[in-house]
Amino acid sequence: MSSVAAPPLAGIRVIDLTNLLPGPYATMILGDFGADVIKVERPPTGDPGRASRPTIDGISTRHMMVNRNKRSIALDLHDDADKATMLTLCADADVLVEGFRPGSMARLGLGYDHLATLNPRLVYCSINGFGSSGGSERTDPPAHDLNFMALAGLLAPDPESGTCQLPATQFADLAAGSMNAVIGILMALFARQASGVGQHVDVAMMPGALALQVEALAYLNAGQPAPVGGMRLTGRYPCYQVYKTLDDRFMAVGATEPEFWANLCNLLQVPELIDQQYAEGDAGEAAVAALAARFSTRSAEQWEMTLVGSETCCTPVLTPAEAIERATSAAPGLLVEHEDTHGRALRQFLSACTLSRTPAVHRTPAPLLDANGDEIRSEVRDSDRST
Repeated sequence: MSSVAAPPLAGIRVIDLTNLLPGPYATMILGDFGADVIKVERPPTGDPGRASRPTIDGISTRHMMVNRNKRSIALDLHDDADKATMLTLCADADVLVEGFRPGSMARLGLGYDHLATLNPRLVYCSINGFGSSGGSERTDPPAHDLNFMALAGLLAPDPESGTCQLPATQFADLAAGSMNAVIGILMALFARQASGVGQHVDVAMMPGALALQVEALAYLNAGQPAPVGGMRLTGRYPCYQVYKTLDDRFMAVGATEPEFWANLCNLLQVPELIDQQYAEGDAGEAAVAALAARFSTRSAEQWEMTLVGSETCCTPVLTPAEAIERATSAAPGLLVEHEDTHGRALRQFLSACTLSRTPAVHRTPAPLLDANGDEIRSEVRDSDRST
């Protein structure tokens, strides 16, 4: 029988100065794997995400989704006493994560250069829009997820409809911001094991979103224009498309391998399309039309019963609510239910990164503002006495 291992980040203290989504999501992941995350919030209202919709009894459920496994302390960093508390916290911390516009932390006397002198082992992560360093005339304009995706070419209008499709998920915030922050912090902690010295991790969301444009860059590297709406994975071929069903639902076909495409064509009883997998032009349009006609003869549920699990890479297009309801069977352990600070049952996603011996754990719900202020200040006083 395997022994119970300590959480991988046990003993790591994280000072979280972030708000809203990218930073809190990143620090929550660190907390899920055992880090002691201290969420520093500005009084009297704290993280603006606490007021974001939707809410239960005036409390934001979105805020609760991304702030579990943390402790909260309210500090006014313009107040001398609170700033002294902050500096003491930083002196003993392993990681600091901030999400202010470049230059803001330095003006408070909390920039990387200053804190690295105070604590050379500190891993200091900045999450921002365009990068903390110079080299661009656009270093710190105000922007959000939609702006970063727009500048990264991810919202370019489809040539046929002439419209931009706005995704329902904040990819720049979460993929380019949160995930890169976690990766950078873990890499810096790993490097510190050898060097004993921390470093500055600069996570810029616009460049991070641009780095997702692997498909477009592949075309450019081949000396070809990157066609908006006509790339391999944006509906260019019959084998990678979304088709409407009899009940006005949709089935997603992602059969890029010949064997999966052949299986699909045979199960759809259109074997004549097997050699049209990557057809383009008139032939491609004809193949798409033939598949569309076939899918329109049955409901999505009927097609799912016929195709899913039959080596065809064909799945129903679910609504967010349907996807979450299926999560228990599709991804065991991903969706958990715990009580919030008021005793209400809330469902939450745990990390989708599953470790066999040291999995993510939901220990505590998102704290109320300054809920742990007294205990953290007591720890600071104890630290002062021991130095």
